[in-house]
Amino acid sequence: MKQEALKNLLDIYKNLYTYKNLLKGAPELTIDPNTLPMDDATPFLPTILQQTQAVIAHLLGLRQLPGTPEILDRINQHYKQNDFWRKLLLNYVDVSQSLDDDAFNVQREEVLTEGKNLFGSVESYIQKRKEIIQRFSAEIDKQNFPIDSKKLLTNYLNMAEKDPENAWNLLTTSPATFSPLKAVDTSGKASFSPAQAQKINHTIGTFIKKLKA
Repeated sequence: MKQEALKNLLDIYKNLYTYKNLLKGAPELTIDPNTLPMDDATPFLPTILQQTQAVIAHLLGLRQLPGTPEILDRINQHYKQNDFWRKLLLNYVDVSQSLDDDAFNVQREEVLTEGKNLFGSVESYIQKRKEIIQRFSAEIDKQNFPIDSKKLLTNYLNMAEKDPENAWNLLTTSPATFSPLKAVDTSGKASFSPAQAQKINHTIGTFIKKLKA
């Protein structure tokens, strides 16, 4: 991504974040731009771009962004009298036309696994998904946790493709989000209390966080 386009994208995101309380029903903005490193915000760009696009689509009354001509039409239809949002939306159009999609996608794939020892390199994540699930589900199953490890990892990877940071947080703090705990035995009797279930959920998350690729 060109440096000017990068700066403009960050400026747009910062404005959206600053006024997020006005964006009722808009997709969540999870990165506080005031905490971004001054020297290199590259690792955060995939999430920033994805969330910016989602909120821009929301402002235009759409589920996903269309081509530039339709975006401009909607800006002219709905934001003629609102200079602030009109300027922000037009700035986004300029930024979107400057994005190098191929280079950005490579950065996005790198971020998916950066700092996540559980899944190793980007190549392993993308090309060896089945092997990854099999390998790590075997490690989880060795602990006899009451959870479907393959479902757990499959659902995690699905979410990680769209929201890697939140997916990782859920996987290591509340893995039952991706696959409910097996709370009953074969006869249908409850295996443990809610408090025990919470403790087991935490134990699974802690174990997964310590796994190495």
